[in-house]
Amino acid sequence: MTKSDFPQKIKYSLIIPFFNEEHSVEPLFDSLKKVMNGFKEDYEVIFINDGSRDNTLSLLECLSRSNDFVRVISFDTNRGQGKAIEEGFRNVRGDVVITMDGDLQNDPVDIPMLTHKIDQGFDLVCGWRYLRNDTVIKKIKSKIGNFFQRKITGLNIHDISCTMRAYRREIIKEVVFYGEFEFSVLPYIISRDKNIKITEVKVKDNYRKFGKSKYRTLRTIFGTMYDYIRLIVKNKR
Repeated sequence: MTKSDFPQKIKYSLIIPFFNEEHSVEPLFDSLKKVMNGFKEDYEVIFINDGSRDNTLSLLECLSRSNDFVRVISFDTNRGQGKAIEEGFRNVRGDVVITMDGDLQNDPVDIPMLTHKIDQGFDLVCGWRYLRNDTVIKKIKSKIGNFFQRKITGLNIHDISCTMRAYRREIIKEVVFYGEFEFSVLPYIISRDKNIKITEVKVKDNYRKFGKSKYRTLRTIFGTMYDYIRLIVKNKR
């Protein structure tokens, strides 16, 4: 089967952004295939190369040539995690859309927990890294940021910055993206439709084996709080 023969109606779409993660590409893909093949459903993997300057793009393109269910979207410059996932949303074909990081800290073995909640009738399932493999300072900063997020929005999500989530495709097709807003605010944007059912599940937070965090250090969690406040003010006008 070639990419032109690939079924247009599929069950799962995975969106995974990469920014200078050449050492993570192949082990992540191997783990991902083992999990997804267990579903016995058609799926696609959309890798987003977010302006990587190492060998990431070459490795992703090699996987795409060897696997009909893999597509690669590449940015010439680093646009950020939010823009990468937004582009993935525009290109998905699956009924259920799963997002996760490409640095091996999100674990594909948790995907069935997310999809199980979707099967139970939820529209958005957020990952909660209950046991964080991070520095003490980052853990404290995260707890403070998540606390204020719940107070500001009334949305009871414990981990606003966890990329690992599952969405029903129809809800992301209705999302209006607001310029440079953080990907983290998507649950709040989606939650404004009172008919949307949102939940969370505890997921692994693996120790980072290669390199260092890139997206998380670009803007602090307090930048996300600023985005929430902007959205709330915008909606009240």
